[in-house]
Amino acid sequence: MDRQQEFVLRTLEERDIRFVRLWFTDVLGTLKSVSVAPAPPENVIQYSHGRYELRGDGVSTPYRWVWIPNPPPPPPAAPPPPTGEPPSFVPSPGDSSPGGPAAPRQSQLYRWTDTVGVVHWTDRIDSVPEKYRAGARQYPPS
Repeated sequence: MDRQQEFVLRTLEERDIRFVRLWFTDVLGTLKSVSVAPAPPENVIQYSHGRYELRGDGVSTPYRWVWIPNPPPPPPAAPPPPTGEPPSFVPSPGDSSPGGPAAPRQSQLYRWTDTVGVVHWTDRIDSVPEKYRAGARQYPPS
């Protein structure tokens, strides 16, 4: 860019000029003009957690700002397996070996309804309030 162009552009920016019309004559003396429209307004405002986008054309559709959040970050990578000796596995009664099928569930399910009519389920009879234990029904596990 030459010095004249730089001067004009810098002056436009410094004086906050939004519209320019240039009048001149060509080599034959005919009057000509050129209009330079302002740059379109910024239609995206970026934030660290998302962005606002200006939608609509202002004529057939009114302008409106739309919030678009950034996608959630990916889950953290799994830690690498420990090196050296594999962890020891001591099965407790009812547990299965690490590679085998899971042991069937041995507990019972209990259902009770409170005074408001809300139905509750649990697998521990001691978590049923005292006043509802007599009315709690026992179900076998599925």
